[in-house]
Amino acid sequence: MKNVIVFALGGARYAIELRWVREVTVLGHLTPVPQCPDVIAGVVNMGGAIVPVLQLPGMAERLPRHGDSAVVVEVEGARAAIRVESVQSVSSLEDAEDGLGLAGPGGGDSIPLLDPPALIRDAITSSQAIATGAS
Repeated sequence: MKNVIVFALGGARYAIELRWVREVTVLGHLTPVPQCPDVIAGVVNMGGAIVPVLQLPGMAERLPRHGDSAVVVEVEGARAAIRVESVQSVSSLEDAEDGLGLAGPGGGDSIPLLDPPALIRDAITSSQAIATGAS
């Protein structure tokens, strides 16, 4: 059983464990960062802190923009925002029988569980590779 926030993005539903979620907010002006890896759509100012906005794999057809909703996650002091189209629920869900995510409410379709530590780690690794000239 995991306590999660379930949200919609790109016609699909995703979940993030609540232990990583710091807030649900509206994105301010998104500033693109030249030569940034594709996983980082840009950065926003959140209360004086510059926060990267992560782009989930397969979602490049529409970049986040001012006024979009976002879930802000924090992992070991590193914060990042993930654009969402809508928050559908905050609930407790069981692991899916197929092992690929969480069982939807009432045993419905499996909901992929995002891994914020891996998303942030990938963004950092990709950024470091670009900074050092590696590909």
